[in-house]
Amino acid sequence: MRILDFYIARVVIGGTLGALAVLTALDTIFALIDEFEDVGKGAYGHIDALFYMAMTMPGRVYELFPAAVLVGSLLSLGAMAGNSELIVMRAAGVSVKRIVRSAVQAGLVLMILVAVIGEFMLPVAERYAQSLQSRKQGLQVSQVLGGFWVRDASQFVRIGKLYPNLNLQDVHIHRLADDTGLESVTYAASAIQREGYWELRDVYRTRFDGQHIRQEVQGIERWPTVLNPKIFDILSVDVDMMSASEIYGYVDYLERNNLDAATYRLAFWLKVITPLSCIVMMLVVLPFVFGALRSVSAGQLLVVGILLGLSFYILIQIASRVGQIYGVPPFISASFPVLCFAAIGLIGLGKVK
Repeated sequence: MRILDFYIARVVIGGTLGALAVLTALDTIFALIDEFEDVGKGAYGHIDALFYMAMTMPGRVYELFPAAVLVGSLLSLGAMAGNSELIVMRAAGVSVKRIVRSAVQAGLVLMILVAVIGEFMLPVAERYAQSLQSRKQGLQVSQVLGGFWVRDASQFVRIGKLYPNLNLQDVHIHRLADDTGLESVTYAASAIQREGYWELRDVYRTRFDGQHIRQEVQGIERWPTVLNPKIFDILSVDVDMMSASEIYGYVDYLERNNLDAATYRLAFWLKVITPLSCIVMMLVVLPFVFGALRSVSAGQLLVVGILLGLSFYILIQIASRVGQIYGVPPFISASFPVLCFAAIGLIGLGKVK
């Protein structure tokens, strides 16, 4: 039976990776055409655009992974059915439940793979890509491990964490005196963009006055600066490109400051549930493979896969919007499409003889 598990896993994973390669290549080509329109801004050249596209590849792979699992497993398992391999397995005494278990095990491997990409590779690559693009296009900002550095006249500003909607955390402001000496170092736990200025919170400042050092503590303080908020708009990673742990930390920040976190709670649960969709796609595909589609062509299977993928995507969008409008708990809004498709798959498998 272990040989059977490895064989089905190899077929399913191979088909998924093949479908993923095709989908990613198509998406990258269209994105690259659009990216070439920015070539020429500052020192941003064609090589930079190609490198930017390479660094944003994990994000494209992550977004396309569920669709690739659906299409790839449908085509690969459909080919097995078309070659009568599944019939031979069943004739040899292998039950439908056993074949389903082997396919789900392959889905577990794919689930772990997409989770690793979304949690570790995607956020780092996305930030590096945006930092490269902004630096080459002439913005006075650079990224280092653990934060961003921005120059504002005589101030050098380090932002530890940059969240959507211009919410900054772990802000260090180094102000230089006219004689290039260090005048003060200001630390703020967070900074929020207001009309015409930035609002620093939980401020701790150290002033260097000759041979003396003075320390100041403020709860809230205005920070007059000429920093263009568009710099942070460019560098701020979209919530879909953040890891689940980063979104969770941002939700905690919003709730501690009595701010609305519903949108980001939903994004967190979508990030957690996305890897589970790999297994759900397997459950949806298997009834079709064992049923009426086992003798149809690969083109027809591809159409079925596209229709199922579009249905799943539309259901996710509807559930998310309706949940936000009517105040449905984010976990329910995020999990509803997955549970619906899982139920469809399980019901379909129950009817397989």
